[in-house]
Amino acid sequence: MKVTYFIGPLALVSAWITIICAIVANPWFNLYENALSDLGAVNLEKNYIFNYGLIVVGILFGIYSSGLEKITKNRISAIASGISLIAAAHLIMIAIFPSGTAPHRFVSLEFFLLVAITIFFIAVAFYVDGEKVYGSLSLAIFLAGILGSALIEWPSTALLEVYNIILITLWAIMITYYFIEKRI
Repeated sequence: MKVTYFIGPLALVSAWITIICAIVANPWFNLYENALSDLGAVNLEKNYIFNYGLIVVGILFGIYSSGLEKITKNRISAIASGISLIAAAHLIMIAIFPSGTAPHRFVSLEFFLLVAITIFFIAVAFYVDGEKVYGSLSLAIFLAGILGSALIEWPSTALLEVYNIILITLWAIMITYYFIEKRI
């Protein structure tokens, strides 16, 4: 079993630690009124906590992305791996172009869309390999993310982001379990 497969969960633990530390360092932050990116906004005194944390998480996520190629026997997982790597680059760009810069909204939205597309392609790859349970779970997480984002009127961007990060966390745990179970 390769250590790189555990980097996904490590990236997510790092993401949650980054978010929590940034919130604690910025007591003005309100989960019901702000976006998580407000914690890394231009000219914010302690924006480095959020932004440097995202860079570390993005690097870890990029390393993990390369392992997704081996999750199935078909080439669809290689496509998912490539898309996931682009998502990781977008996560780093969220820190490079923090809230208050022109590209920020684009790279932030693209990050979440690219992760959703990754999950979709992994679901398809699982189905092609006959892994219907893992394919169905991945598809359910994909649909929960897309439909939950589009159909629920969230009180804030931060809550929408937290919802999607929870789904990504669940998916990464499932994928890590798959790697362990299959001894890939």
